[in-house]
Amino acid sequence: GIAISVSNSTIIEPLISQARQDGIPVVTFDSDTKESERLAYIGTNQFSFGQELGKLLVQLAPNGGTYGLVADDPPNIQERVLGVRDRLSNSKWKEIGGEKSPAYCDDDTIIALEKMAELAQEPSITAIISVGGWPMFNGTLWRDFATQYSKLKLFVGDSLPVQMDMMNKGFVNGLVGQLPYQMGQIVIDTLWNVTENRTIAQEIYGTTLLEIIRYPLVLPPLRLNTHTLGDVRIIGITFCTIIVLLSFGFLVWTWVQRNHRVVKASQPFFLIMICIGVFVMGSSIVPMGFDDESCTDANDEKCYNALSVACMSVPWLFYLGMTTVYSALFSKLWRINIIIAKAKKFAKVKIMPKDVLVPYALLITSNAIVLICWTVIDPLRYIRVDGNGTDEWNRVNSSRGRCDSEGSSTPYTYTLGSILIITLVLANVQAFRARKVHTELSESRFIAYIMVALLQVVIVGIPMFYLTNEDPVTHYALKVIIAFLMSLLPLLLIFLPKIQFVVSEKRKNEDKAHVARYLFGKGQVHRDGVVQHLESIEEEEKSSDSDEEDTDDDTGMLVGVIDTTAIAQKSIRLHRSRRRIKVETRLSGSKET
Repeated sequence: GIAISVSNSTIIEPLISQARQDGIPVVTFDSDTKESERLAYIGTNQFSFGQELGKLLVQLAPNGGTYGLVADDPPNIQERVLGVRDRLSNSKWKEIGGEKSPAYCDDDTIIALEKMAELAQEPSITAIISVGGWPMFNGTLWRDFATQYSKLKLFVGDSLPVQMDMMNKGFVNGLVGQLPYQMGQIVIDTLWNVTENRTIAQEIYGTTLLEIIRYPLVLPPLRLNTHTLGDVRIIGITFCTIIVLLSFGFLVWTWVQRNHRVVKASQPFFLIMICIGVFVMGSSIVPMGFDDESCTDANDEKCYNALSVACMSVPWLFYLGMTTVYSALFSKLWRINIIIAKAKKFAKVKIMPKDVLVPYALLITSNAIVLICWTVIDPLRYIRVDGNGTDEWNRVNSSRGRCDSEGSSTPYTYTLGSILIITLVLANVQAFRARKVHTELSESRFIAYIMVALLQVVIVGIPMFYLTNEDPVTHYALKVIIAFLMSLLPLLLIFLPKIQFVVSEKRKNEDKAHVARYLFGKGQVHRDGVVQHLESIEEEEKSSDSDEEDTDDDTGMLVGVIDTTAIAQKSIRLHRSRRRIKVETRLSGSKET
């Protein structure tokens, strides 16, 4: 077999093809030609080689400057150049402009030193990287050059004995070398396996790199990224404030409008439950934003104990509030469905709120038991863990704070999630059963909107929740958005239609009064009489409507009545409608029209 280090791909590739046609196995080492028919490549990852040279420069001089490159034409050398540029692209180091870099040395030591001298004379140059060992192959000439330009940072590829000697004497800042002995061993083993008709395990056999650097006695200051939330927590505070104000505002509105027929039909008790549940759930956003930014140090036990309490308060607030909201929706729909079912049998039934609170009590008790067990057995604690990244001197340069249990919190979160899913399923079943209640006071359609929107939040949010776990700031923002949407959706879709209905009805009443004033502006007594007559007819109609669906003023109790008098009631309403037509006809014929 043949093992070859490629210096010119154009010349070598046809020769490799010819050898393969003659049945001779060919492998490349040190320098590769990927487009050829070679069986395997044995050697260093040349791109990583160049990256390591760039890394050494950043290690010793992180503040940046201008650098120049010395290189040659072979493919492996060009890969090293690309690696250096890639590593320094996101640093404060910039390559000298024009065609001065890379300077090509034609694989010659003298030319390589001349090119380095030309770069060293550039006023802006502060570092030179030779991606190969050419300028150091003559120790005496290299020593003279390094002495003359001692202020420059000098980094060279390869680690031959003459280079190691110069390194020991302090004439170079860093070397990145290969392991040629190991490379040669793998070459022979690979060719032997081919001749023995053994399958080659892989196409590329990478050899390790050797990194040598002059370690400074005083390292630069550690720049530690603690991933604290900082100003990002303003998002959470803003969202929490919106939820608190809306829930409190809707609760006050419910109490003020509790005698209005639309609020009575929607059962004020459960509307207040929804407001309280949303308030509690939205409050969980506040402790989500606590971290150890305000702690004096890692030994501030009092601060970290307070943060641990905040950690454990999040599931308490979120799950209890969530269960309250959606069990309230379930209970109010269940109550309506019971009344409708009894009404179809021509029976009168009175369902008090306490009669349908049993499911809520069971769900909230189940949540409380799980949360108590979690808090007592293995509570969440605020801890700070090291990140995966290190700086150029292998020092951990990032950490993040998080809430975690000493054991595993998975059993508790899964149990609480299962209870929540059961609550949502029960609410959806009752909403489906109430889908045919087509009145202006029906809520099943809006509850269905809530469930669909919640499903979308869960489908999109849960995968992102786990994907952002390593980025505390993004993870916090995502948790806040999820909690905000889950709190906001029930409020808006339950209360806004009711507020719109109340406002619309008020405007209609104002329009009636305006028409009456316009028709009878000159006859005050006549106008008042007609308005009183119209209002009495309206009250009679409302009174007849309430025979089918009546609401107790004190308890918000919904009473459904359907019996054999329904036909007589329809006749009465028809008669009243005719009376209205007669009144309106008389009005339209008056002189005041």
